[in-house]
Amino acid sequence: MGIAIPEEYGGGGRGLLEASVILEEVAASGAAMNGCSAIHLSIFGMHPLVLHGSSDGRAPW
Repeated sequence: MGIAIPEEYGGGGRGLLEASVILEEVAASGAAMNGCSAIHLSIFGMHPLVLHGSSDGRAPW
């Protein structure tokens, strides 16, 4: 999903609030925490690379 990844790296450029709203809606849809766990990594998983990665590692695909 990449919603919390900056646009310059190919993400959505949104923040924690927007990511939280998405997770809340997924949980409310009936998927509960199982659904949230399934997409959690795609929202926040690349954040360490954005903060600490090399310029080649952060380059959009």
